[in-house]
Amino acid sequence: MVFELRPYQHLISLALIASFFLFNFIDRNISDLILVVIFLFSISLALYNFNTDYLNTDKSEYLFLRSFFLFFLIILFYYFYHGSDIDNLDNYSRFLLMIPIYYYFRKVSLNYKFIYYVVVLCAFISFIHGLHDVYSHGYYRATAASNLSITYGNLNITLFVILCVLYNYRKAYSLNQYIIITGLVFSLIAWYLSLTRGSIIGLLFCFLYFAYLYRSNLSLSKILLILLIPLTILVLPNNDRIKILANDINIILNSPSQSQMLTKSSQERIFYYSTSIKIISSYPFDGIGLNKNKFKEYLDLENKKNKSKIKISSHSHNDFLSLGVKVGVLGIFALIYFYYSCILFFRKNYGLSSITNMYSDLGVVVCLSQLGFMMTQTQLHHHQATIFFLFFIILISSQLSYLRRDNLE
Repeated sequence: MVFELRPYQHLISLALIASFFLFNFIDRNISDLILVVIFLFSISLALYNFNTDYLNTDKSEYLFLRSFFLFFLIILFYYFYHGSDIDNLDNYSRFLLMIPIYYYFRKVSLNYKFIYYVVVLCAFISFIHGLHDVYSHGYYRATAASNLSITYGNLNITLFVILCVLYNYRKAYSLNQYIIITGLVFSLIAWYLSLTRGSIIGLLFCFLYFAYLYRSNLSLSKILLILLIPLTILVLPNNDRIKILANDINIILNSPSQSQMLTKSSQERIFYYSTSIKIISSYPFDGIGLNKNKFKEYLDLENKKNKSKIKISSHSHNDFLSLGVKVGVLGIFALIYFYYSCILFFRKNYGLSSITNMYSDLGVVVCLSQLGFMMTQTQLHHHQATIFFLFFIILISSQLSYLRRDNLE
């Protein structure tokens, strides 16, 4: 038996999806509530339609969803192995939560212009919120609804790379290039207001992917698009943090013995990274557990050992190192496998049609940007960053499956 959403259910679904994204940049509590509603609705649909085609899964979907389940399963095993408070499992549980939502969204027909309008609106709201933080509240770095400047900056770069993909497909789907460019400007300014430097790595990963895509057909407009961000960064006024970052990189590469000349932020990260590597070397197969205080204790011991007074953090400021610290190398491999499976799923759907190409590119650039962010920040440590990424990935992957199953273009 074939299951289809009723018209009113479809309209409600679109409203919930749009509201989730928009309220991510307005009020996180409301977006979390919307997510709970979506999850409960997805569970009820699965239960009531168990004997229909609702849960039918092909091989590519199975491999894709398996990566979500395996990642959570590994974390869950070490949660019980070490013993920890339930709140330390919270963010990781979102990987499991997304599986029923995938089946639900697979039944939602999402017009590409829906994504176009929602993302531009998100960029506008984020831009206004960032301006309000800096010029009304007087904050040095905008945080908006994220309450953390790094998460806010990374989210805006995510919007930016999504809009870059939409810009590339603007002619094929009659998308207004001026509206997209406006969204690009909004998201870029919002990112700049956050003064988040680590986002540049995510941008670099996306640039390399764009260069790979356009390697055989690099028109002038595409070259300009790929060069837009680095050129913009170079000419932005008051880009002191970018200059400081460049100076720190120069010291690390050319004068490592003068590490005391690094900025406080860079010294802290090097301290967290080196301590994390020591912990992973000592506990390669089991880690030290999910408890955040454990890592703090090791940092405190290193501070005493080195007679230093570097700020103590609850995480490694790198997701791969952080997972290695908590659960050992198996956690690192699980995260790598998760991203590999996601990117492979999107790339396998590339070439089926023009619209699947666009959705595939959207999925890949969001994965790559997230991977870049993970190099200097623990994205999985922050609820909003984790939820936004997983929700978008599930939404895009479900649409690819919808198009493939129904032979739509």
